[in-house]
Amino acid sequence: MQIEMSIDRHHRGKRSWKRGKYAESLSAWILRFKGYSILHKRYRSPLGEIDLIATRGNTLVFVEVKARESLEKAIHAISFYQQERLKKAVQHYLMRYPTTQQVRFDAMLVSSRALPVHLKNILEA
Repeated sequence: MQIEMSIDRHHRGKRSWKRGKYAESLSAWILRFKGYSILHKRYRSPLGEIDLIATRGNTLVFVEVKARESLEKAIHAISFYQQERLKKAVQHYLMRYPTTQQVRFDAMLVSSRALPVHLKNILEA
């Protein structure tokens, strides 16, 4: 019984990882279509991961991608903890790559039941 639960959890984790990777790729293409240049995908810092980092004009955009079965669940998945982790990872990035650009936090919500949604300026910089 314990082994079956472990295997099932592993299978769900792998499926979630694939769905997340697909959502990030789809989000990057949508942003490119909207005129953004993608600088980094899955930027890792000691303080957390940033799904996408893009630029458009004079704005540097840090994008959190959420893939869930519905857009409502996707927006609720951006918890306070995740917001704080994202802010810390962005601070680390900006220390490593200083910029004079404006900084913005966006979200891309991806669901199999609706078109992806791009939410701009979800957090204060």
